Amino acid sequence: MTKDEIDDALRSWHTINKALKTMSEQDCKAAMERELVGNRRKDIVVRVHQAFSRLRLNRERDELIVAVSDIPAFMVKP
Repeated sequence: MTKDEIDDALRSWHTINKALKTMSEQDCKAAMERELVGNRRKDIVVRVHQAFSRLRLNRERDELIVAVSDIPAFMVKP
């Protein structure tokens, strides 16, 4: 997303919640940074951080699963 698109998304609760459905991890991080230097609304930062954390968690879990799936079964401890 561009800075203008992020600013548009941060206008209201409605636009934030709608935008968060399609934002990437990088978009969420950029939105948090824009909010922290802009309006500095605590509730908005928390909401965007929740979405960011969910996306990061999913990415990290997927990376772990891929790493584990590369290990032959006989080498994995029960």
